[in-house]
Amino acid sequence: MQTAEQQRVETPGLVPARRRTLGRPWTTILGLSALMALLGFLGGQLLGAWYWVDESMTVGISSHPVTQIPTVLRQDGTPPLFYVLLHFWMRVFGTGEQATGSLAMIFALACVPAAFWMGSSLFGRRAGWYCAVLASTNGLIIRYSNETRMYSLLALLSILATGAFLHAFVFRRRGYLPLFSVALCAMLYTHTWAVFFVAATAVALVPCLVRAPDRRRVLFDALLAFGAAGAGFLPWVPNLLYQRAHTGAPWASLPTAKELFVRPVLLLGGWTSFLILAPVGGLGVAEMVRRRRSRPSVAYGIAALIMATFLVTAWIGAHLNPGWSPRYFVAVIGSIVLVAGVALSRAGRWGLVVLIALAFISARPDGLFSEPKYGMAGLSNLKGAARSIAPRLRPGDLVMSMEPGQLTTLYHYLPPGMRYATSMGPRSDPGVIDWRDVVTRLEHADVRRNVAELVNAVPVGGHVVVATPNFIRETDLTRYFKLVNRDGRVLIQTVARDPRLVQQVVVPREGTYPVGASAHLRVFERTS
Repeated sequence: MQTAEQQRVETPGLVPARRRTLGRPWTTILGLSALMALLGFLGGQLLGAWYWVDESMTVGISSHPVTQIPTVLRQDGTPPLFYVLLHFWMRVFGTGEQATGSLAMIFALACVPAAFWMGSSLFGRRAGWYCAVLASTNGLIIRYSNETRMYSLLALLSILATGAFLHAFVFRRRGYLPLFSVALCAMLYTHTWAVFFVAATAVALVPCLVRAPDRRRVLFDALLAFGAAGAGFLPWVPNLLYQRAHTGAPWASLPTAKELFVRPVLLLGGWTSFLILAPVGGLGVAEMVRRRRSRPSVAYGIAALIMATFLVTAWIGAHLNPGWSPRYFVAVIGSIVLVAGVALSRAGRWGLVVLIALAFISARPDGLFSEPKYGMAGLSNLKGAARSIAPRLRPGDLVMSMEPGQLTTLYHYLPPGMRYATSMGPRSDPGVIDWRDVVTRLEHADVRRNVAELVNAVPVGGHVVVATPNFIRETDLTRYFKLVNRDGRVLIQTVARDPRLVQQVVVPREGTYPVGASAHLRVFERTS
């Protein structure tokens, strides 16, 4: 016969509650650590490999004195939070790729416990683990965990804001109101697409008000939370209005109606992932619908409403002010992870099978984007190309780029003392892209005169470097890129036909076509 002590050890239900509670935190810590290690492995394989245009621009902006960053950003069109954080980070750890990329990685790793908190605190521990797994293998988070940009920070804030909103306005846990306000305000200071998240959560307040027994209290809390976030963001509004009037994203094309349906599929890892998730996840959704009067089911529906409203408002906004890119959808990653994770957690053992399959598919290097940061030529070849020509150059040499953005990367990797210019003329601050009214400035640029004046200032024996990106089919281009191609061809012709200039080398060699935001670097020497 077993003793009482043996029964307590061998029968889980008889283990003292104190012992169970002591074991659970360590299990949670170990599990989350393993998932964070997985994310770190998947995203960190190329951490610190090289910068591409957006990253070098971010480093260039953050290198300015912190009090000047808001003014510098009037040329760019983004809010200042990540740049300010990166500024202080670089003062301690430097401006190398690995140093700056580590800051983005920290935010990405924090998404895993944040997703676990969001899922488990709202829908139970099983849902929490499903959300944590999806966060650790999500293509968006992996893709931007190794990039010196604000998107991993935006993902973390999206998760925190989504969870806090549902706690505060569905479950009526008013203690989460400060977290929601702070996270929402921080999102607004991180990326302009946070405005669409604000709109989505504002729409989601409607069903919260409809079902609330004390609507005045809910309305008061909403005014308090959104008002506090708005008050915190108020100092940036003048800059935001200036940016909206003069910058935008001239390189972006307008989204089609098809994008409204295709984008959620791509955010889940592509059509393969969607076809696997839909039937099994549908079982979990059906379970939530069956219990539709319960608060968890209402919270699930509101999370889905936030996601759908975000997509619609972003699509409309992109037509009013061009700017549509897969990476911007990080702003709604909290709802995406929650909707998918909870659905699978309610689908039984098949939900677990699909979770594993979905995680595997989404975590592949080519699982989500056509521009993965894998391989030196995967997104930009400018680091290797710049270092190849650097020994030939000396202070005072001229570097010209057809595409204004690539100047920031060349500035980072070429030796100090170079002079920089685009087809629009010289750049006094080549670490920053000036997007202000750029299409108008390109249209009125006198390329031949600008190039002639720049070359005249190069002494005999000096060098002229011309960066020539890939030419894309005109039918695929926005007005901005058509102008860049037009002026770029004039720039090349003007330099190539100048009898004073002799071409020395082309990197990479003629006949090769680097992909992504890459370019050929042509080095000319002035001989007379």
